[in-house]
Amino acid sequence: MIYFKVDSDFIDNNPFEVQTNDVEVDRDYYQNLFSFDNFYEPNNELIRLKLPFDRELDGHVRGLRDFYSWGLGRAWAYCLIISPQLKGILEKQTFLLPPHRFYEAYVRDDEWQKHSYYVFHFIQNTLEDIEYNKSVFGVFKYGQNIPDEILKPGEIISIEGYKLRDKQERKERKSGLKLIKAFFKPGIIYDMFALQGQIVVSERLKQTIEDQHIIGVKFTDLQSDDILKNIELVMNDAS
Repeated sequence: MIYFKVDSDFIDNNPFEVQTNDVEVDRDYYQNLFSFDNFYEPNNELIRLKLPFDRELDGHVRGLRDFYSWGLGRAWAYCLIISPQLKGILEKQTFLLPPHRFYEAYVRDDEWQKHSYYVFHFIQNTLEDIEYNKSVFGVFKYGQNIPDEILKPGEIISIEGYKLRDKQERKERKSGLKLIKAFFKPGIIYDMFALQGQIVVSERLKQTIEDQHIIGVKFTDLQSDDILKNIELVMNDAS
């Protein structure tokens, strides 16, 4: 299966500054990203402040998009702001998504008109979804995309072993471990998931989004992305 990195095409990665019921963005708030039960209060209003809109878009109020990044992502928990139309696409039974929830939200445009949206919150850790005896890791210096060392398959045999070796590399060489070949467990074939801090989608989900004229989504071939171009993905159907 072919995958693509997905981003918002909005000029600012996070156009939302204020939550009207005064959610404080602090350490506890980010920690709540890892739980579906504690993260989000229903009926939050997300207010657009960082404008102007860059262009008029047919069928959308002064440039409102179907997809926004919210600037919230920690390790393996992510949040996106999506329109009802995009939510309907993601909910199709043919698309396989990681554990997730949708929460109602509202966005006000620069004329203070209220628009219905959803927070799409998903929790997924690729490091828990791979077979370690087949996957390959590299040692990367901070800020570098070319590995200093490639570990042999089997040198890292568990997520605990990964954490231990990563901590050691950070302490001794100011480096960290990154996947070079991710060999997923049988049956784990997501159409959207997180990879090295980025969000990727399958070709079939990308095609549906494009066919339905969803606005605000930018796709990048993995081979053209500096962070993801060195990663090989191997997924196996359990059937």
